[in-house]
Order: sequence, then C-alpha cells, then structure tokens
Amino acid sequence: WNYYGTYKTTQSPANANELTTPSGQWLSDTQFSFSIKSRKPGEALSYRLGADGHLFRLGRGINSPTFTSGTTGGSEKELTLNGLVNYRLSDNLTLGAEGSLMKFSYGTPKTFAAEQTFYTDPVSTANYFADQGWLQLHPHVRLNVKQWELTAGFRLAVPTLETERVKWNPTVTGITSLSDKAAFRVSLDGGIQYYSYREGFDLNPYLDPFIHLRTANSPIRLSAGIDYRPLKALRISPVFEYDHTSNSPFFYNALPGTDVINDAYGRIFSVKYMTSNRFTLGTDAYYNFRTKLRFFTQVRYNQYFNYSDDKAIDNLLAPNRKAWYRPGFQTRFRLDYSPVDKVSTYADYQISALRYAPTSTEFMHKLNDIHDFNLGASWEMAKDVQLFIQLNNLFDQRYDNWNAYKVHGFSTVIGGYVRF
Repeated sequence: WNYYGTYKTTQSPANANELTTPSGQWLSDTQFSFSIKSRKPGEALSYRLGADGHLFRLGRGINSPTFTSGTTGGSEKELTLNGLVNYRLSDNLTLGAEGSLMKFSYGTPKTFAAEQTFYTDPVSTANYFADQGWLQLHPHVRLNVKQWELTAGFRLAVPTLETERVKWNPTVTGITSLSDKAAFRVSLDGGIQYYSYREGFDLNPYLDPFIHLRTANSPIRLSAGIDYRPLKALRISPVFEYDHTSNSPFFYNALPGTDVINDAYGRIFSVKYMTSNRFTLGTDAYYNFRTKLRFFTQVRYNQYFNYSDDKAIDNLLAPNRKAWYRPGFQTRFRLDYSPVDKVSTYADYQISALRYAPTSTEFMHKLNDIHDFNLGASWEMAKDVQLFIQLNNLFDQRYDNWNAYKVHGFSTVIGGYVRF
C-alpha cells in the first residue's frame, strides 16, 4: 500500500486557468497478488493459478478559484485472474496454454465542470467511463527440431466494450546453437496494452484526469540477437528490435496558462494518438570475474517513424519522425562488487538522449539529456533478512521526464527485505 500527497497548495492560482485543490492532493495505491503452482518438475503436467489486484484512488477532483464545494477524484479497481498449464507429451514436444481474465471498475471523478478545468479537444471522456474487461488466451506448443528449440502459438484478446475489437497476433520464439561459443535467438510477440486510469497517470502524472486512454495494440514485437561468448566469463549480445504500435499516446500541454505551475496539479496535459514504428539496434555485454566483480553495459539506438490518421497532426509529425519522450539513444553501465561474503555494492550510470516533446509554442522541443548516477549496497543479516541503502541521482540533475516538470534531485532510500 502506497500513499502520496501534498499537505496543501502553497500558492493561489493567478486565474481560472490555473487549477487548484486548496487542501492539497493525495492518492492511495494498493496492490496484492497470490498464486499457487505445481512443484514437481519431473511430472508431465505442470500448472500455475493466480490473481492480481490493484486499488487506486485519486483524492480530489479539480477546483477553480470560484468553486469551493468538495470534489472527488477518480478511482479504480482492477482484478486479474491468470493461469498456465503445460503437458509434456515427449522429450521433444509440449503443449500449453496461458489465460487471463481482467476486469476494470471505474469511479468517475466529480469536479467543477467548467471549460477552464479540462480541455475540450479531444472531448472530455468523463461521461464515458465504464467497466471494462479483457479475456486473453495464448495456446502454444514447444518442440525441438534438429538444432532448434521452438515455441509457437497465437495470442487472442477479447474485449467487453463494443468500441474495442477482438485482436490476435502470432507468437514465435526460437534459439539455436551456431557454434560452441555462439547462439542465435529470435522472438516474435505482441498484443494489446490496455491503459487503466492509474496507468494513464503512470505514463504522465499531469494527464487530464478525465481522459481514459485508448487501448494500444502492438501486433508485431520482433527481437533477434546473437549471444557470443569469446571467453567463459564474457558474453556479448548484439540485438535488433522492431515493433509496430497503433493508438500510441503522446501528450501535449492543454492548458499552458502562465509560467506559474500549480503545486497540486501543474499544467494539465491532454493526449493525441499516433501509429508508431520503432527500429532498434544495440548490444549488451556482461563480464563476471570470479563471482566477486560483475560488469554489465547496454547500448541502444532507437529510430521512430510515427504517423497519425489526423491530417493536421500527421503534417506536424512528418518532418519529425522522432522519439516522443522515449529516448532515441540509451546507454547503461553497471558494476556490482562483493568485497566480503553477504555484502554487495553497486554503481549504476544511465544516459538517455534524443528525447522530444511538444510545448505550448513548439511542436518538437528537444528535452535535456538524462544522466542518472546511482550507488547502493546490501547486507544479508540472516538467511531471510536483508538490509539495503540506495543513493539515487548523485549528480542532483533536475531533468524533465515531461517538459517543464522537473524530477526530484538527490535522494536516499533505506530499507530491508524479510522472507518468511
């Protein structure tokens, strides 16, 4: 269970476009999960059954300075039942199926319905919140053919809303040995990405709370790579990825207002949609020295080709087929070191560059590069007890995940794990 909130709004809005919650804003976020699975790997039949739940509540709706009565933020209940069963017919052939049943229940936010409080393009969906569900099935078969280990099937998603369509996509994964030091792997996957009310805020915490994002669909997510081990302790893996996604959301300032940013909400964002094609080239490298010292590095270059069914938006996208918020270039360096038994330390440095976002005056604005440097350590006090400390953003860089909204700077997290 997580609770986040501000005690109060510390400044008065300059005008009706500067939205406020006079007593501050808060949200409550609760998650639970449980599962049961078979434990005998030697048996032909194996299974797993489980359930996941998520309860979300946004404390208050939006007020304008001329409206003083109470409001209620949106709420959401999410429950997913899932299962997996596999039956091994022989050493080379296994039949299996995965399934999940998801149910969303929405609580419509109650807020001051003035044109100043939410954007009208696209039209507010406040009156269209409804319970939603998805049934997903994934039958598949695993088999060994000569030097290949293959899994093939298809993923089927059946919605409850009339505005959604049944969607399906093939799934294939395969790996084969190229030599005693190299292996080739390939994966074709995909499926829907349903965005709950909560997940809209995860994507952009300044999204207009009236908007329920459309279901995105990625019928193609292709990945291929080679795992090469020139030395026993060294692995190098060049990779290629491609995905095609329709109804991919991108955000823009719907109420730019003045330069003053309200402490409770900030400027409200709205959403447009595009079809996104992403091509990625990169490589991973991993080195393990006597289990005491481990080094990992990752490099990715992403090229995006985005277009929209909205002619006006597509004209703006056409000369700027760039990454929206997501980085065009990423790299990561991580070093783990265990100086003594039961003590582990790490250093992690990540760079994200070539990120773009729309502003109130510029459609394609380049955001600052992100340089995120973190240190951490953990100590295993007993078999099932561990303490840790994390030092995050040591450069104290106030970068923007979203244009004009700075993240926190340097922070420290101290905690522990207990298993029983």
